[in-house]
Amino acid sequence: MLQLAHERQRLAGDLKKDNLLLATRDRLTRLEQAYEEHEKLLSALLAPLDLNALESSYESHLALRTRLPGDQGLNTYYNNVHRDWVWGDEENAASIGQIE
Repeated sequence: MLQLAHERQRLAGDLKKDNLLLATRDRLTRLEQAYEEHEKLLSALLAPLDLNALESSYESHLALRTRLPGDQGLNTYYNNVHRDWVWGDEENAASIGQIE
């Protein structure tokens, strides 16, 4: 959940930029909302385990150089899953339009 919160904060910073294309702003806004919703759902699901008592800060993991395995993980294609299955066809159509 730390990673989701960190990514959501990073996206909030990116969304403050004035030079974003409308489609980019929409995609980043939807991704930020997806991270927030995912974080809430995971927190509710895992609440009985009281994982917050064991959780270190994101910065602590960086300082200790905690690394995820290099293989494919549960969240490897997180953005793609939301884009392809949740957000509808508009972004996919825009991507195909750019390629064409």
